[in-house]
Amino acid sequence: MAKAGVAVAGVIPGVILSHTLPPVLPPNFISRKLILSDVAIDRAGLTILAAPAGYGKTSLVAEYVTTLDLPVAWVTFDDNDDEKSFSAHLMQAIRNAIPNFGNWYSPEMPIGVANFLTEVLTEIGNLSTRLVLVLDNNRNTNSEATPFAKDFLKSVPTNVHAIVIRRNIPSEVITQLKSMPNFKLIEKSELRFTEAEIMSSASQKELDFNNPETNLALRQAYGWPAAVQLIINNLSRGQKANSAISTATSGSEQIRILVD
Repeated sequence: MAKAGVAVAGVIPGVILSHTLPPVLPPNFISRKLILSDVAIDRAGLTILAAPAGYGKTSLVAEYVTTLDLPVAWVTFDDNDDEKSFSAHLMQAIRNAIPNFGNWYSPEMPIGVANFLTEVLTEIGNLSTRLVLVLDNNRNTNSEATPFAKDFLKSVPTNVHAIVIRRNIPSEVITQLKSMPNFKLIEKSELRFTEAEIMSSASQKELDFNNPETNLALRQAYGWPAAVQLIINNLSRGQKANSAISTATSGSEQIRILVD
């Protein structure tokens, strides 16, 4: 099992602890960890899950890391995090997995993120253990300006496998990353619900997937997990199929890409 917990030394001031731990999986979660079954997690490398919101990226990785017999440092960050906040949360995440890590660090240190990452990654590289580092990027705006990206990729130690969760990744960046050893990219086409997963979700709510109206409604989601779950929830509450679809997709950033 993954070794992740709260550091004995306590929480760094200003850190939101839940942003430095894997999220708790929801009830009736459908296991999808086989999507990551061929990731060579015991080797240094980079795995990126890139898909819009609602494709179950975070839940998938949260389930996956529970199967690992390696220390896991998980940090979630969003548009509210500047370089100082990102650095503090990353340090806390690593300390949760490796207590007493980074004794040199103070959140009041006048240190830029590039130098901070150099110190952190050098110290990780000197450890005798391997580390899985999960970077859950929830940025909506300026999503390409992640504070760690270039510096991290230049300095990642050979005892680290990084898993990066993000909503998109430019094609030119993918081209650059493909030259890295042990690089894997998982996109939305691989994260869509299969028919078996849709049937399993429907059965949890005691819906008959073979009912023509139910079947048609669920197929309108085109495998987008968030829409599937919302349609199922709406149908289970007695909504008609057309109404259930409308409610599930109304106002969603996904509606324009459901048929991609």
